[in-house]
This record gives sequence, structure tokens and C-alpha cells, in this order.
Amino acid sequence: MQEDLITILKGQHAALKKEMIDLKSEVEKNAPNCVLIAASLANFRNSLLEHLALEDNVFYPQLIEKFKKQNLSIDSITLFINEMKIIAGKVTAFLKKYENADNIKADLKNFRMSLYDTISSLLIRIESEEDGVFIYW
Repeated sequence: MQEDLITILKGQHAALKKEMIDLKSEVEKNAPNCVLIAASLANFRNSLLEHLALEDNVFYPQLIEKFKKQNLSIDSITLFINEMKIIAGKVTAFLKKYENADNIKADLKNFRMSLYDTISSLLIRIESEEDGVFIYW
């Protein structure tokens, strides 16, 4: 199960990356379809929340227990988890702000900039997990 959990999380990361790429492609069109973008964001939100639940409720608690059993300090992993929660909060705030086509259309320029920032933050989080904490598993 241990290796399977990492495989599942990495698979979710890959799916989230694909959703972000597809979303970015639509947003960059000359006349983006805001209804399609809002629907894509809703799907992305669901995928992200499912992923975060698995990390927050299974992966991170088990990782902390693993550290404790090996008498390792959990300070750095706790700090990392808190930093990841800040990123998750920013992403969910973005998704809430632009949860419908009207909000996106009314603020398309800022939406685009916020989307790029959000994607960048998520890619950093994914990389930090896959190249960082996953190696401790």
C-alpha cells in the first residue's frame, strides 16, 4: 500500500497538470469560451479537492508517524505541510472567485494573470512533493 499511495498521488499530479494545460490553452485563445473555462475550473476544483484530501488525511499523517517511529524531527515536515496548506488556500480562493463564467468574463485580464500565478504555484507544490517529501516515503 505504501508504494501504491505514492503512485496514486503522482497519477493525480499528472492528471492535475493535464487539466491545467488544457485550461491554459482555452484561456489563451483570442475569444476564450468562459462557460467552458468555468466548467473546466469546476472539474479541476473537484480533482484538486480529492487530491488534497488524500494528502492531508492519509499521506501526511502517515509520513509524520513514520518520522516519529524513526525518532526523526517532524519540524521540517510540519513546516512543509503548513506551506503547502497556504498554497492550497490561495488556489481554492482563486477557484471560488472565478467559479462562474460571468466572473471570468467580467475580469478576463486579471483572471488570466491569476490563473498563471495559480498554475505556477501548483507546479511548484507538485515538484516540491515529488522531488522532496515523497522520497521520505
